[in-house]
Amino acid sequence: MGDIPKRSVVVAALVATAIGVAACGSSSSTSSGSSTAVASSSTTASATGGGVAEAKQRLDALYRGVTFRAPPSSGPKPQAGKNVWLIDTSLAAPEGALVAQGVQAAGRLLGWNTTVYDGKFQPSRYLDGVRQAIAAKADGIFMYAIDCASVRAALQEARAARVQVVGAESADCGAGSSALFDGTVEYSQGDFFSWAHAAGAAEADWAIVKTDGKAKVINLFENDLGSTRAIQAGFADTIKTCAGCKIVDSVTFDGTELGPRLQEKTQQAILKNPDANVLMVPYDGAMTSGPAAAVMASGRRARLNVVAGGGLAPNMDLVRKDAGENAGYSTSLAWEGWAGMDALNRLFEGQRPQPSGIGMMVFDIDHNMPASGAWVAPVDFAAAYTKAWKG
Repeated sequence: MGDIPKRSVVVAALVATAIGVAACGSSSSTSSGSSTAVASSSTTASATGGGVAEAKQRLDALYRGVTFRAPPSSGPKPQAGKNVWLIDTSLAAPEGALVAQGVQAAGRLLGWNTTVYDGKFQPSRYLDGVRQAIAAKADGIFMYAIDCASVRAALQEARAARVQVVGAESADCGAGSSALFDGTVEYSQGDFFSWAHAAGAAEADWAIVKTDGKAKVINLFENDLGSTRAIQAGFADTIKTCAGCKIVDSVTFDGTELGPRLQEKTQQAILKNPDANVLMVPYDGAMTSGPAAAVMASGRRARLNVVAGGGLAPNMDLVRKDAGENAGYSTSLAWEGWAGMDALNRLFEGQRPQPSGIGMMVFDIDHNMPASGAWVAPVDFAAAYTKAWKG
């Protein structure tokens, strides 16, 4: 399990500089609340030299990892034998595979029967997975990176069958009576879309500081997920606070294009924009699915500052070897799996899910870079959940 922590340093609560980072993530996947934050940041930027000083302050806080918190310290004792299904957007994506590993490890500890269903980036399979779980008499379903709208009919059937449903990195169908999730994984910045907005903002802050406020960005935008739309909004909102920065090209893609097609699109954008000095990729699995190879084949590796996110082992190696990636935000996908199972455990006992404590850091060659392997979470979440589940 690549990002299960090896140390148990519990990071302190948010400091004042981190509040600025969280504010960048205050909107949903539609970025409905971002205009106010951008306006206030722009005012500050014009008074202090283009927003670089503010970006550096936020980035320094992210290097320190101040947004991480400990998971819940107590919880209900689990009922053994629960039948729980994970409907995963794709096990071929490293992120999906790590969440599945976390779910399976937590399931063993909880004494539950856990089934992992691979959605393979296909909405028809997401629907089929939910319906298979209902037919298998599942007590709970954990949806990873699958928006409610794509499986609404099946989730209505799950609601009728009294199956508890938890989402992570997933947008519900609405609020109140329109909601079909019984709970969601919550992060230190709030809901996932606030967290994802803050992740995009962190990428922008790194690019602003790295280029001293002169970022000319090729922006890769995955437009088929609420989570990646939120990352995009956070990045775009924050780049706007930098007077000398701009997005020179946006390349849209969806999950089915990961691989040769995304590499081709990235290569074309690099060739078309010779003055670009930043390449933004929304997450690490996308980075290793074409863009890194495109950067290395472009002949412009030395001039491109490449930022992604996740902290996965292959990406950390790219940074160490200067092989197509320079930096990114980092978080623990396995922790998301554990947090989803904790949410289900609480729902089974009639309790509300509690915030997971998941935050983010920023890594580059000079910061938060382990000697080998994946980035390591600064909180021993597995030990914390193990203690909490003893009841």
